[in-house]
Amino acid sequence: MPAQIRHRKDSTAAVLMIIPGILLLVMLAGLHQLRSRSPELRPLVDVDVRRSSFTSGGIPGSATISRFEPQQIRVVLHEGLLSSATVECTAPYIIHDFISGRPLAHGQLLRAATIEAMPTGLRVGPHLLDTSAIRILPQGNALLGFDNHFYRGSMTVHRTGSEQGLKLKPTFSLVNHVPLETYVATVVDSEMPATFPQEARCAQAIVARTYAIARHKTALPSALFDVYASTRSQKYLGAEYINREGRRLKGETAAGVAAAQSTAGMVVTYEGQIITSYYSAVCGGRTLDGQTMSQRTAPCLKSVVCEGCRNAPLYRWQASISGQELLQKLSDSRKSADISTMPPANLATLMTIRMRQDSKGSLPTFTLTDGRNFQQLSSMELRRMLGTRELPSPQFSLKLTNDQIEIEGQGSGHCVGFCQWGARGLAQTGLTAQGIVQHYYPGADVVKYQAQPLHFAEAPHVTSGTPGKATR
Repeated sequence: MPAQIRHRKDSTAAVLMIIPGILLLVMLAGLHQLRSRSPELRPLVDVDVRRSSFTSGGIPGSATISRFEPQQIRVVLHEGLLSSATVECTAPYIIHDFISGRPLAHGQLLRAATIEAMPTGLRVGPHLLDTSAIRILPQGNALLGFDNHFYRGSMTVHRTGSEQGLKLKPTFSLVNHVPLETYVATVVDSEMPATFPQEARCAQAIVARTYAIARHKTALPSALFDVYASTRSQKYLGAEYINREGRRLKGETAAGVAAAQSTAGMVVTYEGQIITSYYSAVCGGRTLDGQTMSQRTAPCLKSVVCEGCRNAPLYRWQASISGQELLQKLSDSRKSADISTMPPANLATLMTIRMRQDSKGSLPTFTLTDGRNFQQLSSMELRRMLGTRELPSPQFSLKLTNDQIEIEGQGSGHCVGFCQWGARGLAQTGLTAQGIVQHYYPGADVVKYQAQPLHFAEAPHVTSGTPGKATR
């Protein structure tokens, strides 16, 4: 064979041997890039975690599970972002990397342990962790404590990246992952007094479960949580909490658990779709139409008469404010862009107030004038401007007398959907939980959905037929 041909064949073979190596390096580099992406840049539905079992000695072993156990709700435990927080756990625990599921640290207990966001990671008590997201898992049924509240389930900590070029302290969010029915039981006890009839509390369980699932459905794939622990979503005190007097109280009672268990899986749907089941404390005798909250509310969120809340605090209420104080509040709100629906008007003095309400169940609007200029405001805008303590609900009228404005109102909260005190009254008449729910969402169905992982399905599937009534 000529030397030139032999040389060409040898060169071709060498190239063929090098190409697989190059491809392997490219694949490894890509894999490393995927693994190093921060959690806020990855769709959270794409990742898995591992749950570890406690073993004697050393770092516990791990067993793969999906990132969310079936039927879990994610509850953010604070408003805004945190730069540090104190947590506790009175049982053995393990800390996992949230993205890879790799166990990072473990211990026998966390006693007033400080969580702090570091420039390159997180610190949890004695553990300095080179990662941006972790999950703290207690052993058995132990509770995790934060801000005088003690929660079941696990906690995740997600560090946020600092703005480039700005010397900002890193921050993080703290989210409780809790089984759905455990969450519902706690919400029932947090939202509704234990003295209310059990049928009212069962109705509350159905509405709370529906709201939580609806919030999950509307969350973005990259969202770190579904609901807030406050009335911004629905109140969630945890399994136990310490009150202002320093007493440790139960946030989850046997009656609350019974309400959740007896209605397990029951949700409110309209034409086969789970609704956002808005509710408030007291409607004042008539609920408001859902359109007052959002143009996207379900058609079953209609204004209905409520005879059940007559004995409620704030069924009727009164307040007063001077005309000059109202104009000052209006000026302050305009500067902060709180009032944006109408062109601003500079009112010198308040001379007249005219009220208009198109129909029962709609919000009243008010026209303020000084004889030359005018300003139109809805009752919702006035409530935001003056505060919810001064105006417990958006259902009120104004009367101007000698620069003094007398306010007469009804209800507490936004007054849309389920009325908690009304449910109490309806239960006392013998109405079942399902009947109570359907009174406040006319045209809706109460059905059971098929059990499935909430965080892998776009929407829960519902079964045909109507389930039996909720029992005590």
